[in-house]
Amino acid sequence: MGRTVICLKCKSTFDESVLENRDNPNICPVCGASLSGSGEEDHSDWITWYYYGCKNGTARFLEETPIDLGERYYLIKEFQAPPKDKDGNCDAAKAELRKYVPDAFAETKRSFYYYKEGGGMLDDTLSSKFTPLYKFEAVDLEDAKRQLKEILPNSPLFKSIPKVQCPYCFSTQVQMVPKKFSLLTGILTNGYNRVCVRCQRKF
Repeated sequence: MGRTVICLKCKSTFDESVLENRDNPNICPVCGASLSGSGEEDHSDWITWYYYGCKNGTARFLEETPIDLGERYYLIKEFQAPPKDKDGNCDAAKAELRKYVPDAFAETKRSFYYYKEGGGMLDDTLSSKFTPLYKFEAVDLEDAKRQLKEILPNSPLFKSIPKVQCPYCFSTQVQMVPKKFSLLTGILTNGYNRVCVRCQRKF
């Protein structure tokens, strides 16, 4: 058994050997205050946050003030964190909460599909026309591209962009279609539209 460590903020006592097994042994597991008496960060502007859950569902939410729990809610964690930023976001509080509850407000992943047709396409919709070559679970398109680059670094998506390319599906199969004559605009309709062969969109 090691020495006893006392949290100066909440007055909780811990055995030093128990704290050594934690990710950060210098943080109080009860209130989140620093246990290192010297070199302590100044968190005088931090406030108390409350992380609640609903008893009859999976909903979780953060509040700056305590609420009446009643029959609907239960307290998951009370912790110290920075207040909302100037835009009203509580991202810093969520990041601090993840030190205690790692899966709190985790970013949800969705499916992305890579199609080899049309010079390679990465999309979050499953096409009825094409069969996906790869499927990725990613947070956003950039995350999906990063995963694709690990598996298929020579994909046409990572090559230099040709001069004419569909801005919607990045296909290089483009046709020039003449604009139709109009009685209202007359001669001004002698132009051409670019039409993607794959997605059929004009641009």
